[in-house]
Amino acid sequence: MKKIIYISFTLLFAYYSSIVISLYNLHKAVFFKNQNLIEEYIEFKTLKLNLKKNIDKTIKSEIEKDKTLDPATKLLTFALASNFSEILISNYINPKDITLLLNKINNDKVPEPNLAKTFFVIIKLNFENFNQIYINYEKNNEQIPLVFKRDTYRWKLINIKFNSDQIRRIIK
Repeated sequence: MKKIIYISFTLLFAYYSSIVISLYNLHKAVFFKNQNLIEEYIEFKTLKLNLKKNIDKTIKSEIEKDKTLDPATKLLTFALASNFSEILISNYINPKDITLLLNKINNDKVPEPNLAKTFFVIIKLNFENFNQIYINYEKNNEQIPLVFKRDTYRWKLINIKFNSDQIRRIIK
């Protein structure tokens, strides 16, 4: 019985440690603007797809709200806006451009990575299932869910769930 409890505890600790180490390494990648770590802890193909879906959904809902447009104009507007967002996402969501963007951010705004503090992140973790979690990044009293998916022992960022107000502000 003790063996089963010990093995269960060890597996649980290893599982949680893999989350913590991945989050810590992604934090280090942002803080030190390390392109290799960024590439290692962000699943760019999935992230691009999810961002595109999120933006398309927002664009579509905004266009549908406008009752003055006829259906053909709505369709054309959506197609143009969707293509424009796809071009932006496919061209700028990559390790090199993320690193360039991070180089423009003042490091005083990003706390220094600390592995010990990262272990206490469990209070902010939300489990969607065994292989997918999200953390709510908080800035200016707003929450932005960052979704991570397990890739063997590493967790990679696969989605940033902006709400429609946040997307509108980004576009403006």
